[in-house]
Amino acid sequence: MNEPIVLPPLDAPFVAWLETQPSMEHNLREDLQIIRQCLRGRSYTEFISGRDAAQRVSSMANWAGFVETASFYYEVYEGFCLRLITL
Repeated sequence: MNEPIVLPPLDAPFVAWLETQPSMEHNLREDLQIIRQCLRGRSYTEFISGRDAAQRVSSMANWAGFVETASFYYEVYEGFCLRLITL
């Protein structure tokens, strides 16, 4: 039950694009870490942090044209929203 949360790897073309955008890559890596930490969260604050991070990742991927990555992280965002509703 305390196993680490593993998110699926980012799409290779998205990673290649990120490597050309160092500040965006840094921010995205931080957001992915926040999402991992918050997926097991139980508090309202953790769900809000995870929701916001997932929305940022989804928005960045969508803006850059990586629709599958954007869709996946939008689903993660929706999951956090549902958890907030059920608290």
